[in-house]
Amino acid sequence: MRSQRRPVWEDEENSEGGSWTFKCKKQDTEDVWKQLLLAAIGEQLSDGVIEDDDIIGVSVSIRDRDDLVLIWNRFAHLRDQSTVVQKVQELLPHVAFSTVFYKAFSMHDAFEGKKAHIQFR
Repeated sequence: MRSQRRPVWEDEENSEGGSWTFKCKKQDTEDVWKQLLLAAIGEQLSDGVIEDDDIIGVSVSIRDRDDLVLIWNRFAHLRDQSTVVQKVQELLPHVAFSTVFYKAFSMHDAFEGKKAHIQFR
């Protein structure tokens, strides 16, 4: 994750964002993870979002059957102007993702939005 962000959608720094989820077979996870980390470090993934948006992290969720690899962005409302999915498919043409979708963090049932900062005097 970039800056002081924690890798959880509940973090206030992530509250306006969302993530693309790529479901892949377990035998592909290591390669997908490595390629996406290198692409994130090399800012190739950032080329897939418009100037006002940012890629803020990449994470992997190991599951019993297939694994989930997520690419997090700063502003969910800018996702339609992104080419992140196409960029991933270019980087990993040999991987058949069984599912690809985007979810804004505000769509989570437990989302509470940014917390108000209260100053005491």
